[in-house]
Amino acid sequence: MKIIIAGAGAVGTHLAKLFSRERHDITLIDDNPERLEGIGSNFEMLTICDSPSSIETLKRADVGKADLFIGVTPDEAHNMTCCMLASKLGAAKTVARVDNYEYTRPEHRDFFKTVGIDSIIYDDDGFGDNASGNGRFARGIYTLQGQFIGSDCSKLAGLPSGIYLVNGKKVAVK
Repeated sequence: MKIIIAGAGAVGTHLAKLFSRERHDITLIDDNPERLEGIGSNFEMLTICDSPSSIETLKRADVGKADLFIGVTPDEAHNMTCCMLASKLGAAKTVARVDNYEYTRPEHRDFFKTVGIDSIIYDDDGFGDNASGNGRFARGIYTLQGQFIGSDCSKLAGLPSGIYLVNGKKVAVK
């Protein structure tokens, strides 16, 4: 599976390493060279140091052939923009991390699909780069509706809308 991840913070880096170990074709994009340093040489993946919300960058990442595009930068607007662009450029599925619970409401589902965002993930306690540093989301233990699924975060894409338990925290998937 070809997976492109926008954002090489705690969550994006963890997902890239995880998917790389599972032998997926991974591209990790971030505009901060320090975040990408060493990742591509230690794991089998392509790293691109450029803005993930740049159309040219997404084309260089071959987003049109992506099975899954995940926007997990620290900025909600960038995640949404990246997903919209990726979808319009041909990515099969997109997932955006947001910090606004309103976006997870069922009445907004169709709206987000029309603009190219297939799934929304939200955590009411904040996961990823701005979390308290404990890497809750990045530990690789995921529980969805009480069912252990291991470390396969790709299962978040395409889930029915609802509130799920991820490492003991509520996560809304739209």
